[in-house]
Amino acid sequence: MKTVHDPEGFPLNFIHGSVPRLRPTKQPAEALQVNDEFSKPRKGAFQRFQPGPAAVHKLGHFGLTIHNFELQFHWYTSHFNLVPSDILYAQDETGEKYDVAAFLHVDRGEEYVDHHSFFFSVATTQHVHHSSFEVHDYDSQNMGHYWLKRRGYKPVWGLGRHKLGSQIFDYWWDPNGFMVEHYIDGDLVNKDTPTGRQPAGDESLAVWSEPVPTTFLD
Repeated sequence: MKTVHDPEGFPLNFIHGSVPRLRPTKQPAEALQVNDEFSKPRKGAFQRFQPGPAAVHKLGHFGLTIHNFELQFHWYTSHFNLVPSDILYAQDETGEKYDVAAFLHVDRGEEYVDHHSFFFSVATTQHVHHSSFEVHDYDSQNMGHYWLKRRGYKPVWGLGRHKLGSQIFDYWWDPNGFMVEHYIDGDLVNKDTPTGRQPAGDESLAVWSEPVPTTFLD
């Protein structure tokens, strides 16, 4: 393992020799058939669930809060195969725009990949903001939500649906005070997907949700 540091001192570990797990080739046996108002493929069968924590499929993304956007953006996009999917900007008192957040995906050309695997945003303090894990579906996510709630874990924000990336999200504090997200239904992008730009603000964070808590923005 080799460790390097970005311009603001965050460590990055590079590991050689790890063996990737085999990618699942099909949905789990408990994958649901959903009847909507027009398509009703589930006939003579019933939705039954086993309560428990949400099973994690993969680490989807993680992100940082930083001080110098331009410095960090240049460093990460010039040293790694990362491309912006969306960029958020703010405006000063003269109306001049300046970038404050970026959602970056791994560039694999024509292959579709997650909307972002890494993000960073400008904030007063520098720290790891959260890590995010993909779970199977909305029922799995909700059962995990109430499993955590019954055991006294502290929620941060959710459930809701993000605007950038479109994920349905559910944020929690772990026992060490680190923010963790369970998500489903994220967007996919490739080299032909244009980079989005829009103003930063609460409206850029969610399509529907409870109000954004101040602890999420710290």
